[in-house]
Amino acid sequence: MTDPTLAELLDEYAGRIRNLPAPVLVDPADDPSVDQRRFDSAMKWRAFGLTVADRLLPGATAEQIKEYEERLGVPLPPECREWFEWSNGQVGGLGDMDDHVACVFPYGRQLDLDASLYVASTIPAENRTEVELPCYVIQMHWMNLVVECGREGRGAVWFHQLDSPPMEKAFGSLFELVRQAHRLLDLGWIHLNDYGTPTLKQPKVLEREGVVFADEWERYWYGSYGRIPRSVAGNP
Repeated sequence: MTDPTLAELLDEYAGRIRNLPAPVLVDPADDPSVDQRRFDSAMKWRAFGLTVADRLLPGATAEQIKEYEERLGVPLPPECREWFEWSNGQVGGLGDMDDHVACVFPYGRQLDLDASLYVASTIPAENRTEVELPCYVIQMHWMNLVVECGREGRGAVWFHQLDSPPMEKAFGSLFELVRQAHRLLDLGWIHLNDYGTPTLKQPKVLEREGVVFADEWERYWYGSYGRIPRSVAGNP
């Protein structure tokens, strides 16, 4: 049996996200304790699809990727091309830089090609020296996940905390990133929030359920990009 392609693994992941139960929204008219602005915002994005996986745009064309590579100055690793060919953003203007409802994965906001180039342009060179020719694929308010496009470590995914120059290697590849998301779903550690966005269970919730984090660093890496604690069965 052959391994699935990255696109097949992404399709399977999106299907699993669609099958997660979405929270029932309570109208502030029925419960004054409910925040009206959050309710209105959730209803706005649910109009585009119940979950974030329902709001994905088609993948980038060969011409769009070629233009991106020319602007980046290097060919993308094969998996990185496949990532953008699978989906290049979302409907409804969900590409705003601080739009947390555009998180296909619980680690941060999925970047389309244009947003990827913009984010790269905002990072000072001294803050990205560890990664040769980075391609930014996922962004949260305080961190990025980037794919290395240079000759050394080509295709590896790095964790970049915005206020700290050093980068931490998070995944060997985008395939590994998606595989881990499936593992988190298997464990029941991903749920949908009001916006239909995948969200990680909080570390303190897992600890109440008996999960043991070896130290604060292990807790931090889990909260940052879902690194599963070594104490969990089946995890190296």
